[in-house]
Amino acid sequence: MATHVIDPRRADLLAGRAQSVTARGLGALFASLNDWLAERRHYRTTVAELSALTDQQLADVGVLPGEIHAIARQLARQARAGR
Repeated sequence: MATHVIDPRRADLLAGRAQSVTARGLGALFASLNDWLAERRHYRTTVAELSALTDQQLADVGVLPGEIHAIARQLARQARAGR
């Protein structure tokens, strides 16, 4: 098993690098969470808007009432991918 010796003069550089990696990791986590929340908001808004339409209005745009949730999921994913 190999052992590694860290030069004390370089330890501060390594500690700073570790902190920046952690900060980037947290930043990515929060960005991902924010994206997910935005996707959920888009999904809920789309479901609410489509659910407010009558069956005839849905038929006019080619949507069956049972397809509302699937369509809302697809549109939310597309909106997230388009960002």
